[in-house]
Amino acid sequence: MTVLFAVDLSEPEAVTKAVQELAERLRATLLVIHVVQQAAPPSVPSFDPLSGLAGVAPYTAFDPVLQKGLNRAEESAYAAFLNRHFGIPVRAAYRIGDPAETIVADAEAFDVGLIVVAKHHQSRLERFLLGSVAEKVIRQTNRPVLVMPIPADT
Repeated sequence: MTVLFAVDLSEPEAVTKAVQELAERLRATLLVIHVVQQAAPPSVPSFDPLSGLAGVAPYTAFDPVLQKGLNRAEESAYAAFLNRHFGIPVRAAYRIGDPAETIVADAEAFDVGLIVVAKHHQSRLERFLLGSVAEKVIRQTNRPVLVMPIPADT
């Protein structure tokens, strides 16, 4: 059995330890996945407030070189997170894409028995405007999902 644990790198140590203990009790392989949603290039020309001209302002243009650097930095942060938080061997997966869709797709691809996601406290407005990856995963998968709440004070 495989347990997929989706992380955004803000999970406290208490949560990562609990997931490790769960995987050990289930005698399961622990797959830790981190999904980064890459910024898309602007689809409409931007307005430059400094010059008043319409068109793509140089500082708002999508820069693929900058995006590659950001992806490398995020991947490095993920590796550091794994080293800091996990005392057992884990399978690691770093992905770029829509978080909920990618988690569900990897759950299918790796035939996981359980998906674990941590849920941060959100205000009603945040839930309305942004939704939550945990909620989207629950709606999109037919696999069991364990949602671990993260207290607002952590």
